[in-house]
Amino acid sequence: MKPEEFINEDEEYIIPVTWEVYSTIKVKGAKNLQDAIEYAKTHIDDIPLGNGEFIDDSYKIEIHNDDEAITAQDYTDIGGVEIYANPYHEYALEVRVNGEFDRQIDVFVSAEEAEEAAKEITLKPNETIDIVCIKYDENMHELSAESIY
Repeated sequence: MKPEEFINEDEEYIIPVTWEVYSTIKVKGAKNLQDAIEYAKTHIDDIPLGNGEFIDDSYKIEIHNDDEAITAQDYTDIGGVEIYANPYHEYALEVRVNGEFDRQIDVFVSAEEAEEAAKEITLKPNETIDIVCIKYDENMHELSAESIY
């Protein structure tokens, strides 16, 4: 099977990526720098990851062939970033007080779901409900937001 033949019904695909981070560790209790280096080398798997600085230009797709691309679809989600190949829409349910934005109640994938949820909201006399369609680009940067309800 080739990647172009692999189709997921939910149109969601997992693409492995890697990036590099530069950081430092402190080794305490070593007799000298050489002992500290040796300790770090021999205990590298036991040293916890710390905060670090992203190394520019190190972010890359980690797929080397078609089989790897297909096998990656079996990976469990490890908290990666979601991006969209096509502009993405979501529908925010917002409360306005005297016409001014007050709070966002929730976000929905369809206007219909947002409308159903709006019917369940109890409002104070000076509050109104707005359903706002928010459009994002493939990197989830907001393109526009307009009230539809």
